[in-house]
Amino acid sequence: MKIAQKVNTLTCPAARLAGYYKAIGKTAQESYGLFVRDRGLKPEIDMKAFAKIFESASPCDLYDYEDMDVQWTHFDILRQCHVMIISEDGIFKMVWEDGGTGSHPPRYPPNPERFMPL
Repeated sequence: MKIAQKVNTLTCPAARLAGYYKAIGKTAQESYGLFVRDRGLKPEIDMKAFAKIFESASPCDLYDYEDMDVQWTHFDILRQCHVMIISEDGIFKMVWEDGGTGSHPPRYPPNPERFMPL
């Protein structure tokens, strides 16, 4: 199963962000404002350099996809689909059969009334 993970906009290459902004129909100027926001108001390049990158960027999304061997452990009553729940370092990580991902912190484990063990 392919799992989509959103890239970290603070650290991903500027060209990837420019490609994403282009894919959603933004102009170079609009995109630079989004770039500044996505870099936590501390962009590493100015508008002129960003515009050059934007001009040559190819449209893309902001997800990395990875193959994962999934073994369903629960059924999610709310979403009406299977989910794999694993505990790593006390954090409950979840992968749903529709490709969604999520987690619960150690203090708030998944609700047993929602997630029925298989």
